[in-house]
Amino acid sequence: MKVTPTIYGDITESIFEQVAADFKADPSLLNYEREIVQDGRTTILSIEIDPGGGFEGGFELTTIVSKVRTKPICLFKIHHKGFLDEIGKLLGMQDVITGYAEFDEKVIVKTNDADRVKHLFEDSFVRNVFGSLANYTLGTTKQHLPNNPDSIALEFTIDSAIFNAEELRNIYTAFTMVLDNLEPGAEQ
Repeated sequence: MKVTPTIYGDITESIFEQVAADFKADPSLLNYEREIVQDGRTTILSIEIDPGGGFEGGFELTTIVSKVRTKPICLFKIHHKGFLDEIGKLLGMQDVITGYAEFDEKVIVKTNDADRVKHLFEDSFVRNVFGSLANYTLGTTKQHLPNNPDSIALEFTIDSAIFNAEELRNIYTAFTMVLDNLEPGAEQ
């Protein structure tokens, strides 16, 4: 059984000082996985590079996932707007407008609660981080855990191996801000 190393930290800066040290210790990393425990919450950070071989193409992937502590009422998924989305809009595909014009131009949002999603992305830092990325998804997803089959997680996935600790810290910070606002009881 594989044991994932854990990073404990009260503040994000100290967590990502450790992440940066890990990256510096082995600059040829192809895989990196850590449990990050902060504010009583466990978040999994995973980075993978598969260079492929022969006729196989490789891939790169960075994932951040954390269980939502309480079942959220708002379910959503966003991704960077691409060419196929433009075709989909011509064919009638709908996406939620958050009310932040520059952000809305860059992303497609699907949700069961448009007002709540507007709240999730009201912070300009969060919008700037997720508006600047491409080839990613961020949203709620069901996790099938033995002791809680209906648990919900927030998951971020990008088709890139992000080994820049500062960039990763910004994404993690925006991710946790969305997660904090997603849980019931967060101010609306």
